[in-house]
Amino acid sequence: PEIPQYEPELLLRFIQIDGCVSEINRNYEIPDFNFNYTNAGTNPLEFYPLFDKYILVVYSTATNKYDNSTYRDRGMIIDWTGTNFSDIEFGSSYTDPYNGLMLNQAKFAVNSDPTKGFLRFFQPSNSNNGSCQHYTVNSNGIISQLATCNNSILDFFPTDDNSNINYTIFSTNNNDYAIVRFTNEIIGNLNNTPLETHGRIYAIFIRYGKDIVNEQNILYDTEEDLQFNNIYCSTNVTGIGNTCTINMQQLKSNMYYFFNIQFLSSGSVHGVSLVTKGNVTDKYEVITLPFGGFIKLDQLTSDPNITKFNITLLDKQGYIETANGTNMQIVIDSNGEHTQVAIFNNTIFFAKPNSENSWSLIGYTMHKYENDSGFRNLLINSSFPKNGTSVGITNLNITITYKLPITRSSSNLLIYQIDESNKKILRQNYSALASYKLLDYCAITYDGYTINCTVLSSTFNVPNSTYHIIVENGFVEDLIFHEKLQGIRENLWEITTEPHIINHENIDTVTGYLRLSEKGTDDFNKIKNFTLLNENFTEELVRCISTDIS
Repeated sequence: PEIPQYEPELLLRFIQIDGCVSEINRNYEIPDFNFNYTNAGTNPLEFYPLFDKYILVVYSTATNKYDNSTYRDRGMIIDWTGTNFSDIEFGSSYTDPYNGLMLNQAKFAVNSDPTKGFLRFFQPSNSNNGSCQHYTVNSNGIISQLATCNNSILDFFPTDDNSNINYTIFSTNNNDYAIVRFTNEIIGNLNNTPLETHGRIYAIFIRYGKDIVNEQNILYDTEEDLQFNNIYCSTNVTGIGNTCTINMQQLKSNMYYFFNIQFLSSGSVHGVSLVTKGNVTDKYEVITLPFGGFIKLDQLTSDPNITKFNITLLDKQGYIETANGTNMQIVIDSNGEHTQVAIFNNTIFFAKPNSENSWSLIGYTMHKYENDSGFRNLLINSSFPKNGTSVGITNLNITITYKLPITRSSSNLLIYQIDESNKKILRQNYSALASYKLLDYCAITYDGYTINCTVLSSTFNVPNSTYHIIVENGFVEDLIFHEKLQGIRENLWEITTEPHIINHENIDTVTGYLRLSEKGTDDFNKIKNFTLLNENFTEELVRCISTDIS
């Protein structure tokens, strides 16, 4: 059949939480072969939401489309308005003797703290090794490279016909990255023993922002005639560490299973569950639910106009759910496109075309296994102050209560004031381990479930003002395994200060000193207009300190 040709224009639609839709219809001079690429299993044009309003767009370019050596993989940062803030070249596109040119062969993983950027993992041309690149995007949308680990994972991509590889990449709660892969190796020799397939599952950890790649850890090793088919991994949203769900086939009986492994960021396995799998289709996937559990999504038909899905609900251990509806069958006249993750209210969406130039979304909300305290973190039970409440400017405490025993760790708690222009002003920033004159800022209560942190008297000092509290991943750890726990992202914990002012005795003047770095001193010496500098600096101080400019 004739391959359809597409116009080289991005038509993006962003659906806000309130249901409003914003759109981008723009030509970014992305070469047309990104839109009409036909190499099976790859798609050179992909999108990754990062943080705030920013989106990573990856694509490929070429100075001569008839010369494979001129192809390059690239990325750019855009926002919801379509503005292009920055772009970067990742490197040469991948080619090999068997598949030829494969554009955007790399896999990307956004950090568990999206403000810290993403990882690009790829296979260099003419190599079996795995390489990686760390990138970060700042608050202005500028992308830059943090670190690279060239050919650091030896023989990751095997060429042996007796082996095959399937892998996935995700970011752990300590902001590192994990690559989990399985191999199926045929054991035996036709001359003396029957051939058997043995599967093995590995985890490889890449340290955030560094060229350090830890040795691979074996998570599971089969001794029977078993074969792994697919793997899906993520952080464990209802517990500690990470979780992987694997489709496993027992070759002699042709029985299929779901196999679930829970492991720490050290590579230690601390939980395993096995459940018999139902009917098998060629096209299925597993989606982790934000409120615990999974769904298995089977595509039952191949008709391009009518697609039938079977949704199987699995509980937190990977067992088929019976109490809340085991199966749900969905029939939609679409091409089967759907969200690859469930959004935060436990809903997945399917795209349904209405005409040649319009479409709609059909949403299905799954059963929730856990309650959420409002922070999209199922391990937090409660907090003070509560989200959306008001506090007095003399409030000097913040507490977070978890659902499991915790201990302090090295990541930070940050408090921002949001001024009239919606600009963020950092008012406080310290780790759970910080102290001053032998006094700890944070302490764990006697029951072991709550962390209580002191707020500086200058933090909530502006009446009738809005503040955002951010808790970084790894602010606390679980007490037993010392695994870093998920934090609270930006814009999820908002409080306001009460409008009334408490009278205090004012001090007429305060004298302070500033110490500049070497670069700051050089910049200072180059300043010609000190009057303007003084005015700007005074305005900055007034914004940070509750005082009048007079």
